[in-house]
Amino acid sequence: MSVLTEILARKRERVNAAKKAIPLNKVREQAVETRKIFERHRLLSALQRDQVNVIAEFKRRSPSKGIIRANADVGSIVRGYASGGAAAISVLTEADYFDGSLDDLRSAKAAVDLPVLRKDFIFDEYQVLEAAAAGADAILLIVAALDDRSLLRLRQLAEQELEIDALVEVHDIAEMMR
Repeated sequence: MSVLTEILARKRERVNAAKKAIPLNKVREQAVETRKIFERHRLLSALQRDQVNVIAEFKRRSPSKGIIRANADVGSIVRGYASGGAAAISVLTEADYFDGSLDDLRSAKAAVDLPVLRKDFIFDEYQVLEAAAAGADAILLIVAALDDRSLLRLRQLAEQELEIDALVEVHDIAEMMR
């Protein structure tokens, strides 16, 4: 089993548990309400500056590197990124392999006036709605983790319905063609 397959299997368990705790329709309502107060397509706008654009990442740990910053203060770190000229902030929200959370995303959003990207293993509309409800301006979609139908559906939900951006990660030409 690849690391990606393992992470996705565990993530499916977490998403199913989240759906039981807070129903899809409730998360959708929260997402729609939250999006009313935030600028549309904010990441795309920020990346159109005529200069090198850095998306600075907040990450506590990774499967390959281990603990990076276990007890890090999200706010102080992302404020440092902002003062250093970052165009946007990426926040790892995956819990089991990266020790992240949506609370980290909310903290980053509260600390800086930059677009905030939810970096996670997103495969379900529930996760896109969760991201929007938490204040994310963008989500990451990993082509290797999605079939073509899911990729299209999740992009449409994010970009057209919620008016947040989808940053699409590809690893090779075949994924790029998809």
